[in-house]
Amino acid sequence: MSRTECAGNSSLHSDVSRRHCPGGFTGLCRADGLRRFTSLHQLDWLRTGRAALVAAASLLISGGVWAWQVETPFRATVHGHVFDKVVLSDSSCTFNARLYFDAPPKAYAERSKVRNHYRFRARLRLANGQTIVSGLFFSPGPTRRAYTVRVDTANEGCWAKYEQRLVDIDVEGCRGERCHVEPFRK
Repeated sequence: MSRTECAGNSSLHSDVSRRHCPGGFTGLCRADGLRRFTSLHQLDWLRTGRAALVAAASLLISGGVWAWQVETPFRATVHGHVFDKVVLSDSSCTFNARLYFDAPPKAYAERSKVRNHYRFRARLRLANGQTIVSGLFFSPGPTRRAYTVRVDTANEGCWAKYEQRLVDIDVEGCRGERCHVEPFRK
């Protein structure tokens, strides 16, 4: 290995050293004076880029996928309850839909406690052709509420791993503790 003198410091690099190079820049140059990198910043970027590439490759090899979340505002009113937002997301192969609504105080002002209870069901249609129908969810009093639907898609090709878009949403409801929510119309 040859010893190269660089701006007063000695280096044991055979062909690359830190010094003032031709052209007036300071950086890494080969012993023959030709530039290898234009600056130390570029060398740091190369090292950082290489580390990021290794991290990305290990993520792909391990099968990891970034989680996604899509928030969609809409407006539907059922028995005075205003449904206004749905948030779609994933947890591995599980599709999640969180439906937000406001239960107004005047809808719960009846003297008969049986009538101060509501039942709902939601149907979501997604851009990938999937249709998700929730189970029954209840609202026993006035407040801001959220209901979450979870669907395990592992046996269906794990489609929940890929970002989904809402195409349509229907909400049906009824009033009373034992009321029957009507089925969805096509």
